[in-house]
Amino acid sequence: MKKANFCLIIILSFFVTKLVNANTFFVDSLQPDDTGNGISWITAKKTISTAINVSSDGDTILVKYGSYTVGGGSADLILTTNRKITSDDGDGSGWEDAQPDSALCIISNIGMSRIFTIQGSSVTTSTRIRGFKIQNGLAANDYPSIYTYYGGGILICDGADPVIERCWITNNRGTTAGGAMGNGGGIACYGAGTSPIIQYCRITNNIAAPNYNGTGYGGGIYCYCSGTVTIRYNIICSNTAKSNYGSWGYGGGISSYCTVCTIINNTFYSNASINVLAGSGFGSGIYSVNPAPYTTTIKNNIFSNHNIEYSDKRAIYVFSPVTVNYNCFYNNTNGNYNVTSLNELTSDPLFVDAANDDFHLSWTNFPIPDASKSPCIDAGDPTSPLDPDSTRADMGAYYFDQTSTLTPPQDVKINIISTDVQLTWDAVAGATSYKVYSSDNPYIGFSEDTTGTFDGPSWTTAFSGTKKFYYVKALN
Repeated sequence: MKKANFCLIIILSFFVTKLVNANTFFVDSLQPDDTGNGISWITAKKTISTAINVSSDGDTILVKYGSYTVGGGSADLILTTNRKITSDDGDGSGWEDAQPDSALCIISNIGMSRIFTIQGSSVTTSTRIRGFKIQNGLAANDYPSIYTYYGGGILICDGADPVIERCWITNNRGTTAGGAMGNGGGIACYGAGTSPIIQYCRITNNIAAPNYNGTGYGGGIYCYCSGTVTIRYNIICSNTAKSNYGSWGYGGGISSYCTVCTIINNTFYSNASINVLAGSGFGSGIYSVNPAPYTTTIKNNIFSNHNIEYSDKRAIYVFSPVTVNYNCFYNNTNGNYNVTSLNELTSDPLFVDAANDDFHLSWTNFPIPDASKSPCIDAGDPTSPLDPDSTRADMGAYYFDQTSTLTPPQDVKINIISTDVQLTWDAVAGATSYKVYSSDNPYIGFSEDTTGTFDGPSWTTAFSGTKKFYYVKALN
């Protein structure tokens, strides 16, 4: 009994020591060099790779907004043990109070190099990469040599389980100098047990393509013989899996092979799987070969505008039949292949401004339940977790926030005065104006009524002689 108690004390002491010894390191591109010890913003390291090298398993690294490079003499960013790495405005002291912004902290390749290599089973979900723009990576002749053409932006391999979040992964390329293959333009997940979580990212304009004849798999993300890969709440847009000659491109957005793949609440837009000569690839949005015991879960996503020339113009192409649930498919010319789709929508998702990469759902006349409301709002699987505003899950990467800083107008009254209809209500604190909506049905069909005039918290219009229902909205 004494021996057992003694062992327990040693184990607890080990974990306490690990917790106490975790450190935070700082990186600032404006530093003249890497001679600082990196333990404060004043003595920050200049390069991210140096901060990784001097830090230890379990440490945190804060990287100040700025531009950083790999390749061209700078080492790749290689992780084989746990780190938390986040961008920050330069005022943070640790992970919790950092202010990540992927538009303001940019890591670029300036040679023949991918950006991140995350390798080995010592990397767990304690490793988090957050808030970086990862661009221009090139997986060609890169470390480790057996994965030279995997993951232009990020390679995750050999049992690593990191969390990649709130990053902008763009204009990366998975390829080889010899030209046989290109896998995972943006991210590649490779090898048994590799189980990353990829969430809240923008994955755009990446390419998986050989330089010469060969195949390209997974323009945005490629998963090959991995563990369980979770892909959720991402924008996956304008990625390409491409073959220049006799072969094909597989999975413009995502390609998955022999992997348990969970794809939930993403927005897929205008991806392409291309064969320039044959005129078609396979699966512009998703291509999947996951026979039993592997599974593919596809739920609460939006697939839109997969109609690029020389592509197959399909949202999903699967080798083994799959059932998907609660997704929106809109303007994908050739639909899906080998897919049974339940509870689907086929209406325009009504993005705010897709032409300028704003894929938020719109509801111009919120909270009026009219035609301005995206059909994807409150249309996800009702058994999914509620959105942060405590409403039913929406489809797509961005939920529509149905909370309002203004209290709805109270004590709304309708009065008939001579030949006029007058609405009155209590003034709303903070409101700068109001709108009135009307319908002949109390539940649907409301539209803005511009026939009347406002006088503070009142509105007057001529009596039409027909039954009307009214709704008042406060604005600021």
